[in-house]
Amino acid sequence: MDKEQQFWNWFKQNEAQYFFLNQIDKDDEKERLLDDLLDHLHQYSIHLYFVVGGSPDGIQDLIITAEGNSDFFDQVDHLVNNAPQLDHWNIVAFKPVQEDFKISYEGLELDPKNMFFIPLESDKSNRIGLRIYVDNYD
Repeated sequence: MDKEQQFWNWFKQNEAQYFFLNQIDKDDEKERLLDDLLDHLHQYSIHLYFVVGGSPDGIQDLIITAEGNSDFFDQVDHLVNNAPQLDHWNIVAFKPVQEDFKISYEGLELDPKNMFFIPLESDKSNRIGLRIYVDNYD
């Protein structure tokens, strides 16, 4: 049996626990369940991660992600494309773009709509740097 089928068979057997995850009051029980899901996902690929969520009374999302590492995007696609139809779940490849994402850092609101970026190169390294420009920040 393929690794993706092993993961989906396990998930189908355990999906009810994750569907009601937001109703579990004990943090240690939630952590145990999330760790178990991650362990089973890592049996498919150690480079993949997940997000579980959705409205409490509606269909839940299981988002499979490579955390931005493009080397493993094919694994995400393959796993999601082989997902079974589940009545109470949306199986999603990659984290969706967050609209109106803002973050505050040391009293400064960072809004990507008001920022721009330029790459920095170095003769001393084969890595790339990033300079971030923020409106009204000196």
